[in-house]
Amino acid sequence: MKCMRDTCQRQYALERLLSKIALELFESAEETSFEKNLYTQAAGHAMLDREKVDAIFQSTLRPYEFYPMADAGASRNWMRKSLVFEDPHYLVNHLYASVIAVALFDKAHSDPGFAEKYGALLRRGFDADPKVLLATMGIHLDDPHLVEGAAHLFEQKTNDLQVLYASR
Repeated sequence: MKCMRDTCQRQYALERLLSKIALELFESAEETSFEKNLYTQAAGHAMLDREKVDAIFQSTLRPYEFYPMADAGASRNWMRKSLVFEDPHYLVNHLYASVIAVALFDKAHSDPGFAEKYGALLRRGFDADPKVLLATMGIHLDDPHLVEGAAHLFEQKTNDLQVLYASR
């Protein structure tokens, strides 16, 4: 019975982790792209109307969606992304933070010295530029492979979950 409970708990934990990583990486990427395109298209214009924002939203979502764009690009969808308007650049910062969180999670499970380094970072406080602080953890903000690392971790955990499903 204990083994079954442990398997179920591991399955639940993996499902939650994958759900969170998917949300942060894929939905945040979509939202960040929309925000960037919206600001780029708005540059030099007094105001964008709903039709123009709809068109920007649809063209931004096209690479991410498999649903018909008539459904995905409706005004009600971009209007729900209130942070774009309430807190500019929040979404891109959130995406960056999510990728860093996944990198830290990966380091916690792959670097035997992680706990010591992380403890030292916390004891030190945030007395330096984030680039410097993260470099002490082996994470570099300008590393083009940060997203690839997150995608690789997502793939690994998906494979782990598939093995658990197959064993039940």
